[in-house]
Amino acid sequence: MISERDLVSTYDPRQYDDAWDAVEQYRRVNSYHERNPEKGSSAVSNEFGLPRGRVHGWLHGGKPDQVKALSFGHQYGWFDATWEDEAGHAFNTLVAAVFAGGSIGARDYSLRFTLGKGHEAQITAAVERLAGGYRTVQDIDGRKTWEISPTQGQAPLARALVALGAPRGTKNADADVSLPEYLKTAPERIRQEFLQVYLTLRASDAEYTNYLTVRESRPDEFLDELAAFMDQELPAEVYRNDSIVVSPEAIDALDAPLEEGSLG
Repeated sequence: MISERDLVSTYDPRQYDDAWDAVEQYRRVNSYHERNPEKGSSAVSNEFGLPRGRVHGWLHGGKPDQVKALSFGHQYGWFDATWEDEAGHAFNTLVAAVFAGGSIGARDYSLRFTLGKGHEAQITAAVERLAGGYRTVQDIDGRKTWEISPTQGQAPLARALVALGAPRGTKNADADVSLPEYLKTAPERIRQEFLQVYLTLRASDAEYTNYLTVRESRPDEFLDELAAFMDQELPAEVYRNDSIVVSPEAIDALDAPLEEGSLG
């Protein structure tokens, strides 16, 4: 579902040809030093042709950011996740929540989720499953809306969500945004769960009717894609004009309990 390389691919390589090179170098150096503990940083750096300062830091507890993120991911079972287990449902829930009302910082990978319209328990449970806990960032204008953020591993989790297809940076009519690729092949319950979270957070009741309306400042291509996805997955009529309108049958689908193994 998500691999170590998928996560590391979100990093800027900087002084490396590829972001994964930092992971491989770190692992080779530490594996070699475990077998040859008597050798110092100078000897080890000569063995691999690496800068001594880099090797010295690694042999004294330092780690590349990529390795720190991988360690955090392993701690919470990210790389063993499947669409059949809690971790897989948690990832899907949080990707949908980013699309619906969350945000991932374009540069620092800060991660926040806006709550207040339902599925709060599902989203907070997902953050706890993948990052160990969350904190309330702020109440918004005194309304029954608030933001939460992971208490730890915020950037690694944000990067994992980006690797799965969550948008990063500003989401507006000029943004380059599309639905996650995994929705094309994921099990039906994952696709339904994605829409359940998305519509519960994002849709509003149309005036004088019990239709659901999605109004977003997004590129037309994305709204067309989203409407087509809803039409494919929901037992309801979907209308696309300047917004997306979904007929009342969708409400029953949204209220239906999720299958065993999910976070709902």
